[in-house]
Amino acid sequence: MIKYIRTAGTVFLTTGVLLAVVAAILASIGHALDKESKSFVDTAVPAIVSGWDVTELQRRASPEFNATVDYAALIRSFTLLRKLGTMREYKGSTGEARITISMTDGVSITAIYAAFTDFDEGAADMQLALTKQQGRWQIQGLKITPRDLADDTNTI
Repeated sequence: MIKYIRTAGTVFLTTGVLLAVVAAILASIGHALDKESKSFVDTAVPAIVSGWDVTELQRRASPEFNATVDYAALIRSFTLLRKLGTMREYKGSTGEARITISMTDGVSITAIYAAFTDFDEGAADMQLALTKQQGRWQIQGLKITPRDLADDTNTI
């Protein structure tokens, strides 16, 4: 009986140590992904909105985004957003990356961010959905809400 208890204790202790090591590794990877994704957003948003440049968005977008977005409508929306004037200040972003493991899709790395900018004639808030594919971050989704329209459902 004592031998059984000792063996079970060793198994539980070993399992606990392994779980702690795995948790520490995942926390380290998660921190690195947060840092990478935030850097991507903080570079991409000013590049896109400083001139409301659709090309800047396209080159940072995922293949799925590029395949589904109506770029003619997006160009019209960006033309309207130019009425906000010149970007005065990029106020940064908040968000985090996530690692999802599933039996059907395998491992996916995504991130959700909110970004904030001020322009001569107003401000805009952005929500970005990112994915990391083939070692690089890409925009999977983008929602832009000029603050004057924050309560309006007609966001871009």
